Amino acid sequence: MKKMMLMALVLAVVAGGTLPATAMEVDFSGSFELEGILNSSEGMDEDDATSDFRQMRLRVQTEFTITDDMKLITRFDALEKILSSKDSSFTITQNDTGWDSDDDDDNIDFDRAYLSWKSPIGLFQLGRMEGVTWGTSFCDDEADTDRIKYILPIALGSGTFYLSAVAEKVGEYDKGTEDSDEDNDKYYIGATYVAKTYRTGLLTALYNFKTFQDPGQALATEVLYAYNKSDSDTSLNPAMSVTEAYSLYTTTGLSCEGKVFLLAPYFEGKFGDFSFTTELDYIIGTIEYDTDNADDKDLEAFAYFVEGAYDIGPATVQLGFAHSKGDADYTDDKIGSMSYVSPGVDWAKLLILQDDTTGMNTTLANGLGNHVGNGFGSASTAMCDGYKLLYAGVDYVVTDSISLGFIAGMSWADEVPDGMDYDDDQGVEYDASFTWKLTKNLEYKAVAAYLDGGDYWKTRRTGAVESNIDPEIYTLYHKLTLTF
Repeated sequence: MKKMMLMALVLAVVAGGTLPATAMEVDFSGSFELEGILNSSEGMDEDDATSDFRQMRLRVQTEFTITDDMKLITRFDALEKILSSKDSSFTITQNDTGWDSDDDDDNIDFDRAYLSWKSPIGLFQLGRMEGVTWGTSFCDDEADTDRIKYILPIALGSGTFYLSAVAEKVGEYDKGTEDSDEDNDKYYIGATYVAKTYRTGLLTALYNFKTFQDPGQALATEVLYAYNKSDSDTSLNPAMSVTEAYSLYTTTGLSCEGKVFLLAPYFEGKFGDFSFTTELDYIIGTIEYDTDNADDKDLEAFAYFVEGAYDIGPATVQLGFAHSKGDADYTDDKIGSMSYVSPGVDWAKLLILQDDTTGMNTTLANGLGNHVGNGFGSASTAMCDGYKLLYAGVDYVVTDSISLGFIAGMSWADEVPDGMDYDDDQGVEYDASFTWKLTKNLEYKAVAAYLDGGDYWKTRRTGAVESNIDPEIYTLYHKLTLTF
């Protein structure tokens, strides 16, 4: 912390010394968040204890305006931790003197720093910035990405047409000779048209990954790691046994190369009291393995949602359907799980089934997880199985500062394994929310969620209905946010 304060002081002195010459301006913005979470039965076992904890985060973004057309933008998170814990990274770390959980002297994480330049030929942004976002929030997984981005705005009719291009480095493995030509790269070209009442766009992308894992390899890695660590033939993930993991490792190895193409059109508009939103994300590609024992596999998957909403006085009602293709068979000749490549954490229509805030994205049903699992490239079972979700809700504005919301969603797994007694019924979730804007900069939000789970959670764990599994769960969540 002393080093950080010294560095901040030096930067302030340098900035102060340059102000008269460059007329540089510095703007700060950000948020301070306090959250409380209670999960009644994450594992869905009858004897599960209730999980009850609070957590916090300070986020600060700084914009250095060098000239009217040039900015340096940075952002850091601090004290992102469970309250009353010394561990700012949620884990106990090992140092030269042993195990240490006192990380509060090293809890500032700078996650973004990039140059933004409005040149005569368009906007250039270079550095680490927001990525994995496009169109609507559906299929978005906001992350910090290293990229070069170009945007060209063109006035067209009554709106504006935006042409964009992005080159992104996901993994850099070319420094040195041992791992040369093993990079993971993404390339995007997007076109967006923004009018007064609607906006629409099309994103195309190439994912050129030289070091990757398919869902089966990711699961085999998880199972073998758990087995080697515990030296017992058990795993929280029932989708693959240790024997099956060793067999897959022998056949395919634990890495592959993938070339994947993405097409993602979207539309969002409001016409009077009626609004309509939709997005389709479609991927196709080929996976090549590093061993001679495995044939190449085709990859094809999709996800889409359609939602309509109508304003009735102070209330807005919505009805929608979402579908993310799943693939429960990791051993066949095709890969077809959309959520493996794009879980869509940002959409989060339902707190228990689709959010990662409460922690049940990985712990639900003794490790099956929910629709977003442990994120991109993870072997989370429910995530890889995909889903179909029919939902309806209403938001009601009580006053200028208070609003209420209710949403219910009926969910099915898109694909479950063949054989045995598997069921795709994930049940119905009900969420009720309360939002109170106490002041211009201070907001309180509370959500009560209840999942009346179906037999999917019982059968996916073992292949048969277990009498000691209770798929009914409730979650209480509240959050106080100060923005500045």
